[in-house]
Amino acid sequence: MKRIVVDPRALLLALLTGCGIETTFVPLNAPPHAMPARSPESVEVFSSAPPSRPHVDVGVLEIVEETGGSAYGTAEMLEKLREAAAERGCDAIHMSGLVNKGAGVDILFNDYATDRQGVVATCIAYTDTQAASVGAGRASATALK
Repeated sequence: MKRIVVDPRALLLALLTGCGIETTFVPLNAPPHAMPARSPESVEVFSSAPPSRPHVDVGVLEIVEETGGSAYGTAEMLEKLREAAAERGCDAIHMSGLVNKGAGVDILFNDYATDRQGVVATCIAYTDTQAASVGAGRASATALK
């Protein structure tokens, strides 16, 4: 019988990271106006092309599973992306594509660890006057689950 030895520090790391979502934001340009948090439902989502309205690409948002195994489907990943964008005050997001990262800490415990899936999108702030009137009525963002 094969004996498995597990480093307690690695086990603790795996337990602390859980099966959540890791969110990264990289600023690109200064926003044209204040960007308070808003409701996720108010964040417009574009997938085939960015909006035609005048806008500034404020930053890049990336969400990735903390562990592999596709715990989140496409709908859940999109919901998490909208929540992250809402916390940043994005008027809209333009999805750039999907990411596929290595297995992370899963590889320590599972010979069949799978890659972690994610989504990348651009955080957009509108520059036209319509954005200013929408911004005045923004609701607080809901807490991430």
